Amino acid sequence: MSRILRRLGFNPKSRSRIRHVRRDLTNAILYAAVRMLVGLSHILPSRLGSDLGEWLGTMAYFLSFRYRRLSLRHLGIAFGGEQSPDDLRKIARAGFAHLGRGFFETANARRILERGGENFEIVGRDHLDQALARGKGAICISGHIGCWELLAAHMARLGYPVNVVAREIRSPRLNSLVLRMRAENGIKTILRGEKSAGRRILQCFRQNELLALLVDQDTRVQGIMVDFFGRKANTPLAPAALALRAGCPILAAFINRTGRCRHRIEIHPPIELEWTGERQVDLEQCTKIFNDVIESQIRKAPDQWVWVHQRWMRDAQDGPQADESAQQEL
Repeated sequence: MSRILRRLGFNPKSRSRIRHVRRDLTNAILYAAVRMLVGLSHILPSRLGSDLGEWLGTMAYFLSFRYRRLSLRHLGIAFGGEQSPDDLRKIARAGFAHLGRGFFETANARRILERGGENFEIVGRDHLDQALARGKGAICISGHIGCWELLAAHMARLGYPVNVVAREIRSPRLNSLVLRMRAENGIKTILRGEKSAGRRILQCFRQNELLALLVDQDTRVQGIMVDFFGRKANTPLAPAALALRAGCPILAAFINRTGRCRHRIEIHPPIELEWTGERQVDLEQCTKIFNDVIESQIRKAPDQWVWVHQRWMRDAQDGPQADESAQQEL
């Protein structure tokens, strides 16, 4: 086939090179844009930067047909029987504006964090203190709700040893920038898939540290289909597998915006899990509980979740292979 294509003037290797050049060019433009906006956030007063982010997010809502449509589709899945089309559009538009604010506030985290109590209200901190008092570390589950990067940064600033598990960004320079920004705020990042990830995760528990996991997206790992807003969604098994293996306290923590550069952090009591001894059953039940906790929080402020993510778009990959893959992810 390749010989025939070459006779017709088509070189498969050329197409591959073009694809790589296009990808590298896209990454370069994205990195330059992010760097420019980060630099701008450092110049502007924090609240003015937050307002600019809201404006840019709103413009993105009107200009990005693809993501606007995707957001509205997902809102229809979650609230179609509860909200009118006009209400769903308002939520979608507010969600884009919230993401814009969140970007500028994350980029300007240092100044926002310096004000501490002025910008952050925290409820349930005693739950976390009691969990860490056991000396086994703790797993903290959360989602892409509110300004989630500020949640980790503020807890680290309060003196908690925070480790986050995250996916590596495809753009190497952008990935390095994000890792550096987290490190400047006292957050240690464990990249999912790196060789030392499992060892570093277990080390968190031995050193009585906090491991934060965002469990609300369908990522490129093995998962299982469990309910999310009344519809089956492919959900990663690794967090449940880790909870089963670690045997340490598991809490949910969330952050929600209450005003310009103002946020409320809520830490829930430890999640009570009942293990049956049947691994696959336990993993499924644990994953469902995590989804229920996330869904309940999203319903409180639906405009502060990332509706543009393709949450309900992939088939399940459950069964024994999923279980093995979940263990490998750790």
